[in-house]
Amino acid sequence: MFPVVLGMLCLLWIGLMRYALPGFGRRLTRLSLVVVALVVLSLLPRFLWRGVFTPPWFYGWVVLPSTVVQVAMLAGLVSAPFWVLFGRLAKGWLRTLPEPSPPPEPSPPPAPEPVRVLPADSAGRALGWPLPRALASLRKRLQPAADPSALAPLLSRRALLAGAPWVVPGGALIISAYGSLIESRRVVVRRVQIAIPGLHPSLHGLRIGQVTDIHVARLQTQLAHLERGLALLADEHPDLVCPTGDLCDEPRLHRDVLRLIRQVPARLGHFACLGNHELYLGQPDRIRRDYESAQIQLLQDESVALGKLRLGGISYPHNGGNPRMDPDLVPGLLDETLRERQGDETTVLLSHHPHVFQHVGDRGLALQLSGHTHGGQLGRGEGSWMEPLYPLARGRYRSPDGASELFVSAGLGHWLPFRVNCPPEVVLITLVPA
Repeated sequence: MFPVVLGMLCLLWIGLMRYALPGFGRRLTRLSLVVVALVVLSLLPRFLWRGVFTPPWFYGWVVLPSTVVQVAMLAGLVSAPFWVLFGRLAKGWLRTLPEPSPPPEPSPPPAPEPVRVLPADSAGRALGWPLPRALASLRKRLQPAADPSALAPLLSRRALLAGAPWVVPGGALIISAYGSLIESRRVVVRRVQIAIPGLHPSLHGLRIGQVTDIHVARLQTQLAHLERGLALLADEHPDLVCPTGDLCDEPRLHRDVLRLIRQVPARLGHFACLGNHELYLGQPDRIRRDYESAQIQLLQDESVALGKLRLGGISYPHNGGNPRMDPDLVPGLLDETLRERQGDETTVLLSHHPHVFQHVGDRGLALQLSGHTHGGQLGRGEGSWMEPLYPLARGRYRSPDGASELFVSAGLGHWLPFRVNCPPEVVLITLVPA
């Protein structure tokens, strides 16, 4: 039903623009309808015919441009109470203004002055020639470039009223194009230094590479995008590499994704936890075999000791077929994960869902690494615009007693390729003593 719902929303968006925007006439309406029809058709392989073959260029030339239209439409509908009202008022004001008068007809050019031949001296030079030429040059320099009273204003009142209602929907289209075509295709390294009280000297400067929420699929995040991110992470020389879930949305590509992650050199190894999208893949036994084949240790409610570091991984806390997190399950899963913890160890937890951090309590956790939120894909400084609606969305957080810290990565991929001030990232966590 998604393509049908999207098509209906796009028709509502076009109707509002035709109703409110000055100059949005039949020609723009027809063009918009054609664009919307192409966007809906581009979604059919993704939602209806998942097994259909799509050529390599389909993502760049079809998926990304269709995302521009979708995001611009959603932003236009959300902001419609503002620009539709303003557009209707502007249309009313335009009807009260007098029609602009036609420009005056240009006056005919002046007739050329007759050429007068000057007498010549005995040497054949024209008498009096230097003086008339100098006077003509001086008169030309002193003459004003144009009559100030004849200059028209750069923006008339009518043009300003006609263009102002386009600012919000037009700006939404520009931002959507930037977020989909440019920023969603960038990859950055986010370097974070975490100060931990009582950190053992052997762990000073330990580097943990985190990669999360890649969502690799033919019509979503591309393998080439993952390769760029992993190349940047490899250049940071991490001691550990920790993927924290939602790595792949297409079963046949899952093992390839894990093998690419395994190619990043890591002195202490590769350790992972599962996310909710691994539940959508189904076949949990096959998923575990993929991790074993790639030589990435999957931590499911268990932990490993790496010297004085205790690294744990909690499975995604859900109840049966419901993929939503069940908070009632979290305390028991945490106890199971950290049951082998020793008192002098620094404990780091891998948890796909950041809200597990709300249940840590006094379990002696130093750091939790999470993803899941994509940072809302709309950044606000180091945080997210989604924060008022969804807490723990992006960045660093501390527990009320200050003993534990959470870091939430914005992820490397996306389900919808659109980001603004929240680029795809790989993360390098460096542990230092407090």
